[in-house]
Amino acid sequence: MQSVALLLLLWSLSFGACVSMRIIGGQEAKPHSRPYMASLQSQGEHECGGFLVARRWVLTAAHCLDSPGGESRVVLGVHSLSRKESTKQVFRIASFHRHPNASKSGRDDISLIKLEKPATLTDAVKPIVLHRSAKAVPEGAEVSTAGWGYIDNSGTLPDVLHEVSLQVLSRNRCEKYYANHHDFSGDMICASACKRKSPKMLCKDTCVGDSGGPLVYREEAVGVLSFGGNLCGIYNQPGVYLLVSHYIPWIDSVMASQ
Repeated sequence: MQSVALLLLLWSLSFGACVSMRIIGGQEAKPHSRPYMASLQSQGEHECGGFLVARRWVLTAAHCLDSPGGESRVVLGVHSLSRKESTKQVFRIASFHRHPNASKSGRDDISLIKLEKPATLTDAVKPIVLHRSAKAVPEGAEVSTAGWGYIDNSGTLPDVLHEVSLQVLSRNRCEKYYANHHDFSGDMICASACKRKSPKMLCKDTCVGDSGGPLVYREEAVGVLSFGGNLCGIYNQPGVYLLVSHYIPWIDSVMASQ
């Protein structure tokens, strides 16, 4: 998985104190309990997460596939990245649609991937419902996410899908934490879970390899994982997600035009 480590290095150099994300403090997910999860791969190696929103469409972060090449694939229906699974479906990318305003500051870091053909819907492959309501997810609400990214700051990569439960943080806290690193906007939300505020205490969080994955609230995708701190699981460097509801018009427009 050398490419994931390279992604971390490049992202760190490009964005300073903020890097793409992984699952820390979570646990192995029940196999195929999140049938919308997608692994975005290059040359057979996992790079980012994503999630199925329609039979031919996967939502992810714009920075995950800046220039998707011929070796890029989207893998659905898997729990393990290495073991043979009869539920596995692999797709070439028909087209990649970055948000037109996507920038290196983290703004509008969202994209849609059109699969070469429709996914076959099974118990292991199903789209997740997008959160369309403009009503904000309340501070302190329990949310969750999942991915195949790092499970510690030493770069340990899991073979199987991990998941973690988090809490939504207040906007004031997010703006304070990222005041000097990112242009935190109303299109973003922060989530983590810490027992206490301590630089030595690892919080439940996400990291390298998890970018593009969904933030889930009441069985709906409310966010797309975009960025976090240069270390994962630090109380004042929580994961930052783009709010799906703010991008519904763009999502609907892209999918309808194709």
